[in-house]
Amino acid sequence: EAYFADIRLERLFCVLVMNEQGRPLTLHRATRRWTPDKLTQLYTIEGLPYLQIQEERAVTPDDTLVSRVTMRNRGTTPYTLHLLQWSLQTRQTLTPDTNGASAEALEREIDAFSFAHRVTYGASGETPAAVYGWGEHGDTAPSQEPNSVYVALGGSRLPDSWTANLAETTDPSPLWQTSLFPEKFFHCVLPGEMQWDEGWNTTGQLHLAMHYTLEVLPNEAESITFGASLSLSREQALDQLRANMIGDPIALSRQSWEDYFVSVPSFECSDPYLETYYWYRWY
Repeated sequence: EAYFADIRLERLFCVLVMNEQGRPLTLHRATRRWTPDKLTQLYTIEGLPYLQIQEERAVTPDDTLVSRVTMRNRGTTPYTLHLLQWSLQTRQTLTPDTNGASAEALEREIDAFSFAHRVTYGASGETPAAVYGWGEHGDTAPSQEPNSVYVALGGSRLPDSWTANLAETTDPSPLWQTSLFPEKFFHCVLPGEMQWDEGWNTTGQLHLAMHYTLEVLPNEAESITFGASLSLSREQALDQLRANMIGDPIALSRQSWEDYFVSVPSFECSDPYLETYYWYRWY
């Protein structure tokens, strides 16, 4: 889950990795390194020892959560990966006396999905600070709907195919086997459906997916960045997402943290242990 102030968003997005035939690959995490600006993870691929995947995760200063995936091909032939950016959101009927959240007002752009994460707080009337504004966010980005946070999802290139489907509630694990993609991803293409607010049942789990193809030549590497931007307005969420997807959000996150650490008070004394402990506290 992720949080925007104290609003919790479940299953914001993950990335499913498939082979050239569109079948899921099994990844094993080899290393993991965290620093304040990013989380870096290296994966090996079962049965494909000449391929390696590196993932870098970060949160940018403008509330965009990003994952940059880099595939390295150490083999002698080109290889193609199919990547699905998958968000799994709950849709339910909200009433003023209930405490819950629902994905509403879904829209699709040529490069992105956007939706409203709508929240109700029950009879107590207790609402988060979001309703009245979070500091600087309050005046610069008024919410277009009461108790809503807008989410924009997309990648650093245009998707090759996409789909948005409402399905019955089932295991929410981020696995190919528990998703609806085994019946939707035919011939390595998603059907381009917007089936989320029609028919006899409009509640369940909303599957949002965009498909990207990544071809890597021998002894080379290719990268693609995925993102989810959060804001109190749909337009701002989309603008933030696009700005990060055409730039280098990982470098932006690093620069932001470096600027922050430069700005904090320095501390020196005769005890080197105290000096070290001081910076651990900031860390």
